[in-house]
Amino acid sequence: MTDTSTTKKVTSDPILPAVDWVGHSVSLIAPIDPFKVKDVLESTENHRLIQPDWTSEESGQVPGSGTTYRIPANVKAELTGVKTYYHDLQIETGTSLASKLSVSASMGVSYMGVSVNASAEYEYETTFQTDSYYGVCSMEQQVYSASLRPGAHTWNNIDPNLISRIERLPAWNEKDPAVRQDWRKFFDVYGTHIIIETFYGNSYKMRVTSTETSSLQRERWKACIEAEFLGIVKSTVEVATEEEKKTYKKSRERSVSVEGGAPQQSAQLVEDPANQAKYEAWTNTLIPGVNDNITNIKVKSLYNLLEESDHDSHRAAAAKIKDALKYFLSLLYVEWEFKCGYGSSETPIPAFDKAAVSFMLDSDDIGTRIIRPNSEYQMKFWYDNPAKPRTMHMEQTQSPGGLGSIHALFFVETPRRPIKILVHVDRFYKEPSGYWARLKSKMTNTKITLYSPDAFFWTPELQSIKQPGNWRSGISTTLHRSVGQFAAMPPYSSYLGAFSVFALAALGESRSSWTLGQGIEVNWQSSSQQLSIVQANKTLLATVPGQNFLSASAGKDQWVGANGNFNYTSVDLNRCQGQIVTGVTHSSREDSINGEDVSIQGYLQNCGNQSIGYTMSFWVPKALPDRVAFDVNVEPGHKRNAPMNKLYVTFGSHISEDFYGLGAQASFASMKNQTIPIFSREQGVGRGDQPITALEDSQSWFSGGNEFTTYTAIPQYISSAARVFYLREEDTAFAEFDFTKPNAVTVRYDALTVGGHIMQADNMLNAITMLTDYVGKMPTLPEWVDNGAILGIQGGQEKVERIVKEGLKQDCPVAAVWLQDWSGTHSQEAPYGNMQISRLWWNWESDSKLYPTWTEFVQDLREEYGVKTLAYINPFVANVSSKADGYRRNLFLEATKGGYMVQNSTTNGTAIISSGKGIQAGILDLTNQKTRTWFADVLRKQVWNANISGVMWDFGEYTPITPDTKLANISSDAYFYHNQYPRDWAIFQRSVAKEMPLFNEMVTFHRSASLGSNRHLNLFWVGDQTTVWGVNDGIKSAVTIMGQMGISGYAQSHSDLGGYTTAFHPPTVANSSGAIGRSAEILGRWGELAAVSSAVFRSHEGNVPEVNAQFYTNSSTYSYYAYNARMFKSLGPYRRQILNNESKTRGWPLLRMPVLYHPDDSKARQISYQSFYLGADLYVAPVLDPQTTKLNVYLPGTDRNRTYTHVWSGKTYYAGQTVRVDAPYGKPAVFVVNHAHSPELNVFLDFVRKENGTVIRV
Repeated sequence: MTDTSTTKKVTSDPILPAVDWVGHSVSLIAPIDPFKVKDVLESTENHRLIQPDWTSEESGQVPGSGTTYRIPANVKAELTGVKTYYHDLQIETGTSLASKLSVSASMGVSYMGVSVNASAEYEYETTFQTDSYYGVCSMEQQVYSASLRPGAHTWNNIDPNLISRIERLPAWNEKDPAVRQDWRKFFDVYGTHIIIETFYGNSYKMRVTSTETSSLQRERWKACIEAEFLGIVKSTVEVATEEEKKTYKKSRERSVSVEGGAPQQSAQLVEDPANQAKYEAWTNTLIPGVNDNITNIKVKSLYNLLEESDHDSHRAAAAKIKDALKYFLSLLYVEWEFKCGYGSSETPIPAFDKAAVSFMLDSDDIGTRIIRPNSEYQMKFWYDNPAKPRTMHMEQTQSPGGLGSIHALFFVETPRRPIKILVHVDRFYKEPSGYWARLKSKMTNTKITLYSPDAFFWTPELQSIKQPGNWRSGISTTLHRSVGQFAAMPPYSSYLGAFSVFALAALGESRSSWTLGQGIEVNWQSSSQQLSIVQANKTLLATVPGQNFLSASAGKDQWVGANGNFNYTSVDLNRCQGQIVTGVTHSSREDSINGEDVSIQGYLQNCGNQSIGYTMSFWVPKALPDRVAFDVNVEPGHKRNAPMNKLYVTFGSHISEDFYGLGAQASFASMKNQTIPIFSREQGVGRGDQPITALEDSQSWFSGGNEFTTYTAIPQYISSAARVFYLREEDTAFAEFDFTKPNAVTVRYDALTVGGHIMQADNMLNAITMLTDYVGKMPTLPEWVDNGAILGIQGGQEKVERIVKEGLKQDCPVAAVWLQDWSGTHSQEAPYGNMQISRLWWNWESDSKLYPTWTEFVQDLREEYGVKTLAYINPFVANVSSKADGYRRNLFLEATKGGYMVQNSTTNGTAIISSGKGIQAGILDLTNQKTRTWFADVLRKQVWNANISGVMWDFGEYTPITPDTKLANISSDAYFYHNQYPRDWAIFQRSVAKEMPLFNEMVTFHRSASLGSNRHLNLFWVGDQTTVWGVNDGIKSAVTIMGQMGISGYAQSHSDLGGYTTAFHPPTVANSSGAIGRSAEILGRWGELAAVSSAVFRSHEGNVPEVNAQFYTNSSTYSYYAYNARMFKSLGPYRRQILNNESKTRGWPLLRMPVLYHPDDSKARQISYQSFYLGADLYVAPVLDPQTTKLNVYLPGTDRNRTYTHVWSGKTYYAGQTVRVDAPYGKPAVFVVNHAHSPELNVFLDFVRKENGTVIRV
């Protein structure tokens, strides 16, 4: 009996029209016009070379059609809706303008496509002298596309007749006319390329021709065209006189091509293209799947198609077809490459009148010879416009005789860099069989364009094709400044793309390697299109072979910000699709170890309708000779309404390489497969933990955040391969680190200039040292923090003193109190019920009600109990006019009058920030020196004057980024300054603190940070976690953040013990307030975590203290807290040894992610919060889940002799296994590594022995 359950049912649905063309062949041999899709589609006998795979299929609908279509398994159909693409004015064929008319046209080709994306720059100097000049305006609407899916099924479905036909062809011999004829017939039937993607929609083109000799200037002529392009190009240029416009209209030829849409509307547009209403009606008549047309296609050459296959017969066919395809496609290249205008100038070019030039000549017998410059053939050069050094002129003084097609290859040198030029000119050269294309120009009075993407087509697909080595010798040039030997290619070497490619060898010097110093070399392999930097046979950096390592975009992201919450929608516009390298040279550089850098120049192509120049430089800095510095500069382009404004740098990576650091990342161990935004903002409440995040978002826009929101903006990473990458401190614009590609890392940066450092360490810990050699190391914490707990208390002098006394009675070592409410509090309504959230008055003077004798009280705590005091400050000043118990100074009014806060040009006043209901405040403008002077005086007289021992320096991430944000320093753009503010905030506070007598005992801690902030603060705090067990924003996230910050250069960190933020849900009968309060259990477990992970043991009451369990709530919470504080104190000598000997000198963090010691252990790489090292000798697995008294702990390492001894049971285990251990309250899983022992560690082990019998109940 036959099992039919798996038989595929073939539907009767029709094939999607776009799908039907995928896999068909086309020919791009001249005289086919590759810009005309219809001509291309009719160029062969319409062979389908890749058959549809109906073994399985999908179905889909074109939007609006209601028809269901079949889609084979090897084709991907995208039903995208209508997307409209407008093309600027473009020159589609050669012209014969008089010499007085100067036209500069630029062209680029979409990747492997056949439609031109072109722009034209008009320089009409006097009058029209021709009857054959025209421009074309074009528009296309794409509704849906179909593309060939990559994979083995593609090659399995190649038509076997194609392979057998190639096998029967004679071996290629370009000198044999019969062989050429056989191969030409083959290409006429089977084509040269295969369609890999189609785009359906409709298209509109209007050709405008002028024969008029009246003096229409360039702006007026262009305005006429734009005005008649029916609204596609909006013009603000008015024609000078109506009479001139009428004259122009009469003289021009109206030629309109319309494809798609309603036939009657198309016909009316052809008859009257200037009718705006008819155009608008036509645009609305496109019925997808009914009256649409192919607007564009993408193609792949037969050679590349067969070469990529794993089938031996396919690869053999590719090898056989290669040279024949090069031969015939080179004709197309010659035909379309020479798109130069005409003109002349009398301005000579200095130092070029004696330039020697080498030529490659293709003679009638197709052989190739080198012709040296001689008296029979001389050229002279001059600039058309000194302000545009890319445009030059060439003039022939004598005919070269009866030669055929001449390919002139030479160099010129601009003030910036040498540029290579390839010029094709012709005197009716004709191949015997008649297939040579006639070039459109003669030599005399020909303006050429310096080598640029505007003059050449570039197909990245072809980068694997190698240049014949014999073309390197015998070609040289001598200029005013010698650029040495250079490599050249024969004119038919690599034209296998959609059009062709001129693969450029290293310019200026006949080599592929350039020295940076310190044994470091930059290598550029033109054959594989790969850049690499190598030292002692170790690769520091390598780009992905055959892929662009630079790109740029004109897109401007859409940002929205409220209450410190910022979110963005990424926008790409005219992102460059191609890249070429035109030169690699040494340049002088003062800060380089050997006085020079290696500079790579080139162009980014297909950036909309333009090409963009770039320079990328590498050098070894004098100050840090163990790394490579880089700098990228990209030109903005010539589109004023859409200039390039962000760039992309892509480096290669290993498929198994993991990435760590990037600041306070709370949700991931490795950032592999993630895209990490670098932007300082409120991290949100929940950050993806549900239902908290959704509840918060429902109450206030984006207040829940997501897995990528963070207080820090630190653009760096360290990989599991011990590679270090970071951007310069001054490069503070928004960035994204894209780790989603298996073999590449792309850094996107929102500016056209960026730099940084790249280095390779011998292990990940030393990689942190190399990072901190640049960003700095955190100043040492004072030793008093080792002595016990810092009690976070609110409520006034009486309450604070009472709790301190009780704590000491409970055998709780108390080192200090942290009194964030010293400046007074006010209540803020909670989202639900009658609950009040406790907020502070941001007026930075002691509150007369809570702390009436503030200065004396601080001193009394110090003298009577040996307890120090810490306070709270942020960069806001709030209006305290409504403060019930009064104030001595209203800093908000003072700052408003003095202009000390960030301003808003729309309101012409202070930029008001919001942090919930009832708070009106401004943010200090730290670009204003007057602000710094004023606020420093406030701190000296009203904060540090009380002899406090430290401050929480909160916030730093609220600086607005809207265009109307106004900073005192006009050179500081708010969008770029935003990420710099956290560092400026840290620099400012420390500069004031240094003046104070108690500076050496101060603890200054922040949650916001920029690259380099760490050297201006001695403690980092991980921010406002919710008081729950969550991964993204609860207790677990605190561990992950400390681990990632340690890899970012922040060796000393801690969290709010117990968390800070109380989340709310709608009230219930059981919970009328809706508050998600803190339990006694999580308070105790968080205390354990702080004891065995943190540099400081500091608790927080939270923002709704009355719903949270506090350490002073009852005797059991007191007891548990005191126990944890004693455990923290017992680890003090061990921590201090690490901080003094490793953190201070090497930058190594106290808390260390397991990957730092075990990058070769795949399990260790993925550990984020589950376990960590405290220094090198203790391995810790905290309890981070409720009602858990046993833990499964993975003990990392591939060395099976590595041991882990459980301190509470004394049992020893070996690395590489998961063990289950007891973890009752008070006993986090702590292991001694490799039987380590030291006097410092023994203090902790004494605590373990003493307290092992202690039973804690919650």
